[in-house]
Amino acid sequence: MLAGAVLVVALAWAGVTALLARGALEDAQGHLDAARAAAVRQDFAVASEQVRAAAGPAHRARRLTSGPLWALGGRLPLTGPTVRAVTVSARQVDVLATRVLPEVLQAAQEAAPDRLRSSVDTIDLAPLAAAAAPLADADSALAQVRAALSGQGRGVVGPVRRGLTGLQGSVADLAASVHAAALAARLLPPMLGSAGPREYLLAFQNPAEARGTGGLVGGYGVLDTDHGRLSVQTLGTDADLTGLPSVPASLGADYTALWGSDPALWVNSNESANFPFGAEIWLDAWQRQHGRRLDGVVALDPEVLSALLGVTGPARLPDGEQISADTVVRQTMQTAYVRFAADPAARKTYLTTVSAAVVRRLLGTTGDTSAMLRALGWAAGQRRLLVYSSHPDEERALAGQPIAGTLPDGPGPSALVAVNNAAGNKLDYYLDRRISYRGSVCRSGGMRPTRIELDLTNTVAPDASLPDYVVGVLGAHAATAAERNDDKVTAGFWLSPDALVQQVLVDGHAAAFGLGREAGHPVVLTTLTLQPRVTHTVVVSMLEPATSATARLVVQPLVRPATTSVSVPTCS
Repeated sequence: MLAGAVLVVALAWAGVTALLARGALEDAQGHLDAARAAAVRQDFAVASEQVRAAAGPAHRARRLTSGPLWALGGRLPLTGPTVRAVTVSARQVDVLATRVLPEVLQAAQEAAPDRLRSSVDTIDLAPLAAAAAPLADADSALAQVRAALSGQGRGVVGPVRRGLTGLQGSVADLAASVHAAALAARLLPPMLGSAGPREYLLAFQNPAEARGTGGLVGGYGVLDTDHGRLSVQTLGTDADLTGLPSVPASLGADYTALWGSDPALWVNSNESANFPFGAEIWLDAWQRQHGRRLDGVVALDPEVLSALLGVTGPARLPDGEQISADTVVRQTMQTAYVRFAADPAARKTYLTTVSAAVVRRLLGTTGDTSAMLRALGWAAGQRRLLVYSSHPDEERALAGQPIAGTLPDGPGPSALVAVNNAAGNKLDYYLDRRISYRGSVCRSGGMRPTRIELDLTNTVAPDASLPDYVVGVLGAHAATAAERNDDKVTAGFWLSPDALVQQVLVDGHAAAFGLGREAGHPVVLTTLTLQPRVTHTVVVSMLEPATSATARLVVQPLVRPATTSVSVPTCS
């Protein structure tokens, strides 16, 4: 009788403290959300105030969910998962409010965008160096918070599970941002010449002729960095560049088996969607031609220039023509081919002139540094801005970040879809893509059927009158009038490391395809001709490991954004 009464009292007490703890957690979460919003708009005074306000309820929630009764409740078979989830959530919110976020805000103020530009062409590296240590500590602490929260969830009652899921998502977003910031604070000083001058190849990709990393490298420059000062002394077109006699052996036997000797030619050097492979070929080719090894590669396309010109304002050519955020994509990838249809040499000169004017504009104005950083962040997230370092420790640190352009890595199903132009034309400017990645229900045995569907539409009208260079085969007039506006592409699918390919269909019929491996991933390649205004469909069917990790789909950036959908259920 007495034992029963004690149990009733204990349960009532636990229920009351749980409600109090939930209220405290919600209060803390509200302050933390407000702090995040203030930090995004760089109002660090308000952000710090909100973090301090969150510390009280966060600590109260932790205190309420500690003690012997909560420890006992966490071991009971029915209530245990929910009790443990509340306890762990309270503890980790307290860690966030009292330890992690104050460090993050301190670092953010040290390296605030308005402190990073010491002159129009120089980045002040001191604030980055000062922020490196606190950001590294916060990055490590957030990894521990994520690990603690990830072990919760199964068997947790609905309201607590929803709160836990929201907390896990918020922490994951914060962790990704802090990790990127910590990486930047660590790598940017040496990469920008803090220990001595560096040289990087600027590779201007042209997605009007698709390659695995985005587009054909039609222009180049050399970016010099010295203690934060940026300059570009050399600019030119691919006509100045020579390839290699053979593919570098360092890329491995799998690479050669998949691509053959084609990538030794400069125009085919970035057929792989794995950016470091193309970058290594470019650096080897540059060294062979010029006798020196550069420190890395920075690749970008006209969309990146558009985003940056949106911050700085238009660039002006010597003849007075303006190149703006609204026009640079069209002028460099479409209009120039019509304007200089009869004179390819004049077109290349024009594009070099455009590059020089844009570079002068970007390095010759301070602009809004915060807006500039947002533009660069967007470009990196889209894989339109890619960076490779010749220094192994830096490249290892970059690997896995969107700006590194590597293949998807880590646990869980993944796919990367890219096309390579196989006709030597510029019709990929008009290419539409729709991609779906779908998995069936989870099955026992560890594998489940999955399929990737790629719809490709050449949107050029059958009777469109475009220059021969744009529509022709390998830059020449098409063989027949009927083929004149046909595009030809090789569709590539980089799959999960343990995926087993079963079938490839093109327009509902079994199709010939190449199957190889690259950087540990199976790769499917199949070539098809795209008639004007006709949608062609490639379907890759496979078996993939059934895991609890979220599926990821990565898509090559071209002129027209792809429409994507992912429906791959997670499996316990």
